[in-house]
Amino acid sequence: MPTPAEQIEAWMRDALTVMRQNLRVALQDVATHRVLVVSGWNDSADARRSIARYLVGLRMCAISAALAIRAELADTDEGRVELEKNVHSIIGDAPGTLTPDEIGTRRNPWIAEGMWHLCFAVARNLAAAHPPGAVVAVHLPHPRVTDHGIDVAVIYRFENEFGISIVETKAYPRNVSGAVQNSLQFFREVDDGDHAVRLRQMIATMRAALPPTDQPLISQTLWQQRRAYIANPHYEATHAPDWSNERPALAKLFPGSEGVFIMPHGVAGFDAFFDHVAEEMRRAVEEIVTHV
Repeated sequence: MPTPAEQIEAWMRDALTVMRQNLRVALQDVATHRVLVVSGWNDSADARRSIARYLVGLRMCAISAALAIRAELADTDEGRVELEKNVHSIIGDAPGTLTPDEIGTRRNPWIAEGMWHLCFAVARNLAAAHPPGAVVAVHLPHPRVTDHGIDVAVIYRFENEFGISIVETKAYPRNVSGAVQNSLQFFREVDDGDHAVRLRQMIATMRAALPPTDQPLISQTLWQQRRAYIANPHYEATHAPDWSNERPALAKLFPGSEGVFIMPHGVAGFDAFFDHVAEEMRRAVEEIVTHV
């Protein structure tokens, strides 16, 4: 029988394979920005299970910034308690233990962030899922659901240079325009330098995980030189706007229309989808905890 760490590692590798086979990518250029639709997340129970198991691995930091999979979890009662605590802090100890507010402001947003970490991990072998350039490192999602700031960050290679993608993920079932507007406001703050220290820290963390030959080519001021912005709204599919509409405010951001993306994730059955993923996370934890 595999150890808990070996099981989590296997789950994460399998998730990357399953989602690489399931995800479909469609890119549309609009005059003011680009729309990149990555679909397939809710196509099957296998896809939802793969997402959930990957998210369990993220809670244990079982993947490095350079996307090397290695879980560190003691094969002890204490190790299994830690796993339960880390996952249940997001999804609750049992169905119905979280309030609607906790689901909407904590659980669903963290799951959405974790899914887009998975998206960019898959992009290592599905280049179309990250058009700014080849993914070389992805920063882990927030450790606590109450943390604020940059949701996901990606260092990418473009020809012989590097850049950083800054991702703002929102999970509003109905207020899709508000999700995009809030992301726009955050990107304006980045343009104004308000998040410089956080970006330096994230770049330093990701750079340290890369091969020594690449590290000197990536400075902590990378974000000032080449960056892309990715607004990533998750919402109930019946509330989808027309993403082909021009949004002039996006083109005014530092990257310009070529470097500003909307990556929408419209879900048919928004609440049920996040409930299913949470329940699969709970089952994954139970499988590890009970099979000792």
